[in-house]
Amino acid sequence: MPNGIFVDADRKPVSRDALLATMQEHIEGLLGRYKGRVWAWDVVNEAIDEGKGWRRSPWFNIIGEDFMERAFRFAHAVDRKAKLLYNDYNMDNSGKRDFLVKVLRGYLDRGVPIDGVGTQSHVGLAYPDLAEWERTIATYAGMGLKAHVTELDVDVLPTPADTGADVVNRAAYSRENDPWREGLPDEIQQELVDRYEQLFRILLRYRKHVERVTFWGLHDGISWKNDFPVPGRTNYPLLFDRDMKPKPAYQRLMKLAQDEV
Repeated sequence: MPNGIFVDADRKPVSRDALLATMQEHIEGLLGRYKGRVWAWDVVNEAIDEGKGWRRSPWFNIIGEDFMERAFRFAHAVDRKAKLLYNDYNMDNSGKRDFLVKVLRGYLDRGVPIDGVGTQSHVGLAYPDLAEWERTIATYAGMGLKAHVTELDVDVLPTPADTGADVVNRAAYSRENDPWREGLPDEIQQELVDRYEQLFRILLRYRKHVERVTFWGLHDGISWKNDFPVPGRTNYPLLFDRDMKPKPAYQRLMKLAQDEV
């Protein structure tokens, strides 16, 4: 967000009421423009810190912890038919998930208009623990909320230590952490196939509660994982290769879908 939203002409923090008015104006302008054409919105994104509760953003610091509730109420007032979601990464982190669940239970008790939760799902071949990933979806389903997988991809490259999921984190390039510039070895390609199948078998078990799956990119050549957390690598996280041809993982998922019909 531009810093000018949070400070006045004297570069001092704006008041709570002023920032709430800005939030309402933005939501009314955006949702009002696309009312009836956009069916679901991430009303608030990444508002929870890793194991620390609320992220200390300017929204939180100026408005207080009800900033998210107010955003959902503003959005619902504009478009009562749109699905309204909270979206975040690392939702398999039990501490992060438990904090959100506590917040959401309060919202449901108070009638805050929230329909579901988006779990971004930037996963790897060996992380996260799929039992925790499934527990996240099952938890929201048990609360009567829809689960949305909003940014799915599967990183096949080694993850440097201490980079995490925050996009500001970067690690230096080395040949060691870019091992497959000339193409993905068959054994790693098979691991990618198996990982996608594992994920979608879970999603199929909760098909009544999973409202959508969105991949984070169309093909490997334009994936953000080529540059995060190490700029300049050659990654293969999606279902279509750099020539936009379907990969073995795509074929496996199509077979899985046919078998489930």
